[in-house]
Amino acid sequence: MIDESRRTDIYNTAFMFMIENNLDTIPVSPEKICQILKIELVPLTKIAFETRLSQNDIISIWGNKDGVLQNYNGKYKISYNDLISEVRQRFTISEEISHRLLGHGYNSSFNMFNQHYDQQTYLRYEEEARICAGLILCPPQYYYNYPYKMSLELFQQMYKVSGRCAKSRIDILNKFQDEIKHNDFYRVLPEIKRARPAYPWPWGIYRNRQSEYAVI
Repeated sequence: MIDESRRTDIYNTAFMFMIENNLDTIPVSPEKICQILKIELVPLTKIAFETRLSQNDIISIWGNKDGVLQNYNGKYKISYNDLISEVRQRFTISEEISHRLLGHGYNSSFNMFNQHYDQQTYLRYEEEARICAGLILCPPQYYYNYPYKMSLELFQQMYKVSGRCAKSRIDILNKFQDEIKHNDFYRVLPEIKRARPAYPWPWGIYRNRQSEYAVI
C-alpha cells in the first residue's frame, strides 16, 4: 500500500490533467485522452494480423492478458486486448494512460520486451496506475456531488465500468474521501455532465430518465 504522500501526488497528477484538458463529460473517453497525449492505440487483433504471431504469443510478451504501454524514443503506444469486454478495455487503456501520466514510462526497466524491475516496484506501479485511472475514468466530484447515494448498478451505468471496477472505485472513493476532497485541486475540477445518448430516445422515455442524470 502506498502512503498518503504518494496518493497526494497521484491526486495532483490526475486532477491537474483533468483541469488542464477540461475533462467534464462522462462516460470518459480513453480514446480522446490518448489523442490529447498523442498515444497511439494498437489492438491485439491488428498486432496478430501484422506480425503473424499468435494472440497467445503476444499476450506472453505483454506479461498479462489486458494490455501494455510502450515507450520508444519518447513516443508512446498502448497495445490492448480488443477481444475482452468493452468496459474492461476502457479501464485497461486508462490504466496504461496513467502509467504515462505518472512517469513510469521514463523508467528504462519499464519495457515490455525487457521488464527487469523488481516485484515490489511492479506492484507499486500497478497500484499507483489503478488509483490514477480510477480518478480519471470515474471523476470523484460527480460521485460525491450526486444528490443521493449512488448504487453499484448506477455507478456502472454512469461511468461505463464493470461491476468489479465499480465496487473497487466506490470502496476507494469512500475510504479516501477526506483526502480527495481536501486536495488543493479538487475544488477547481470541472463540473461533470453526462454525454447525450448516441441514439434517439422517444421523448417520453427521455423525459422520464432525466432524473437519472445530473446534467443531460
